[in-house]
Amino acid sequence: MLRFSILFFLFTLPSWAIISIRPVDVGESALGWQRQISTAFGTTRGNSDTDKYNAGIRVQYDRKNSLLTFNADYSYGKANNVKNINKSYIHLRNIQGITPDVVFETFTQAQKDEFQKLNLRVLFGIGPRIRFSESKKWGNLYLGLSAIYSLEKQKERSQDKYTLGSIYISHRLAINSSVDVTYTGYYQPRFKDMDDYHVLQNAQLKVKLIEDFSLLYTAQHNYDSNPIVGVKKSDVSQTLSIAYEF
Repeated sequence: MLRFSILFFLFTLPSWAIISIRPVDVGESALGWQRQISTAFGTTRGNSDTDKYNAGIRVQYDRKNSLLTFNADYSYGKANNVKNINKSYIHLRNIQGITPDVVFETFTQAQKDEFQKLNLRVLFGIGPRIRFSESKKWGNLYLGLSAIYSLEKQKERSQDKYTLGSIYISHRLAINSSVDVTYTGYYQPRFKDMDDYHVLQNAQLKVKLIEDFSLLYTAQHNYDSNPIVGVKKSDVSQTLSIAYEF
């Protein structure tokens, strides 16, 4: 009864899900398929009427010296019957082991966000990722370097094609067998104009609840130095969700 009450409480929170940002090492999981689905919804009634919904999926296929991951996510929300959230993305990444601490990543992504006035962004990227430390006490520390080619169509702007760099640092710490914490920070400048850049930060707490169910709490900060007119430079969000892994 207690477990049911916990799950009922979490699923009725005014929040929506997000796929785990936990970095993955080649060879740390069993060979073959792993899957994760996440979903959440929230409503408020009274002084304000709000509804938020989300569905996400992550699929991972581990091979002997490489792994392939696929993520997809969709979020929708409205306040007082007026839509205020409508965004989605899909992401495919291959991680190829080079040495025990170095991998080579290739990836592609497509995303849309109505309220960031982003009609479509498609990107392709390649680059190495280095694991600088591996410690049960202090966690794992990673540095990633990528070159990205992007095609972007924003509302009220013509199609834009550009290349940018991506530098990210990620730290993953397993506090115990049920709790781990991850932070990932990105800096992404355009090659032709270093004053035009994005900064993205994600911090996530993952708590295993029962069997294959986990609670994910994520805080995000996105900064765009040159956004489209009418869109703020900085965007901060917090999410709470349930994930099922199988």
